[in-house]
Amino acid sequence: MDDGLAIHPGVEGVAASYQPADGRVVAFAVAPSCQLLDDGLDFRGARSGRNYSFPDGYAEDAEGLVMFTRFAWWKNFREGRPVSLCLRGREVRGWAVAVRDPEQVAERFAYYLQCNPHDGRYFGVRVGRDGRVDPDDLACAAARLVMVRTLLGKAPRVT
Repeated sequence: MDDGLAIHPGVEGVAASYQPADGRVVAFAVAPSCQLLDDGLDFRGARSGRNYSFPDGYAEDAEGLVMFTRFAWWKNFREGRPVSLCLRGREVRGWAVAVRDPEQVAERFAYYLQCNPHDGRYFGVRVGRDGRVDPDDLACAAARLVMVRTLLGKAPRVT
């Protein structure tokens, strides 16, 4: 799929640029302390059936991975879908579901920014040198972001 995304390996991390349909180029750099999926989050489109792969930053917690987006690809996970990803050099399978509740998004996004403080600037959230997130910025971001929660190695039980 040619979606305008280009990954550029670098000495100090990974730089990437994304060119959406409107022709703008959005560039970002990932510091070495940030976590970026090795090969992206791979999934089959809910309606199209096409295979997609999106590189994304993540934070790992006791339940799995959390990722955040304001782009429409999250809609594939309204009902939850199987995914695969390359994590620390290993292919891992999981189950991803979109979470839109602003309280849940804010709580996990604050955690994400603790793990990846430099990402705050890409989401319009100020993170102080002490690691504290600006609460007004956080609330604003949580209202427009969607969290994609990925449970690794399992799918929900069907009863």
